[in-house]
Amino acid sequence: MRPGNAYKSCPLIAAAIAVVALFAEHLTNVLRRPFTMTVQSIKVTDGSTNTSSYVYGDQTGDYTSIKAVAGESAAYTVLNKQSTVQSAQQKWDGLSTGEKVGIACGVVGFFAIGLIAFTAFCIVQRRAGRRERAVADNAWDQNNAELMEYKTTMAKGGFAVSHIGHGEKF
Repeated sequence: MRPGNAYKSCPLIAAAIAVVALFAEHLTNVLRRPFTMTVQSIKVTDGSTNTSSYVYGDQTGDYTSIKAVAGESAAYTVLNKQSTVQSAQQKWDGLSTGEKVGIACGVVGFFAIGLIAFTAFCIVQRRAGRRERAVADNAWDQNNAELMEYKTTMAKGGFAVSHIGHGEKF
């Protein structure tokens, strides 16, 4: 095996070594190289291709000897799952013209009912506001009339006190 064709600084191999050392229940000094390791099986999850497993083409240890076996990768399925927008678009495209018209009529009807309800609410609120304004205007007019009457009475001297003596009440 040529040194340049070994597994090029692959973190997966380091992780596999750590896992093997853990399961073997003894410490392995990974800093002392070279060392030999025998792996019975290893599971690789690849999200970039739809590959479920890999096999060695030969026993050279060369990274080019690893071959992908076609299959259904769970990671690939999750990563490349259609979004709900794509799925909804496909479902819409699968509907007949009559179904699309029915959905459109339902949406337009929903918004029409909403608009009618909003308009009715606004009309009711406006009428209540007018009644409230009429009551406030009436109270204002009464207060104004009372004030004018008081001013007139005061101008005529009706409430003027000409004299206040000791012990007198007014």
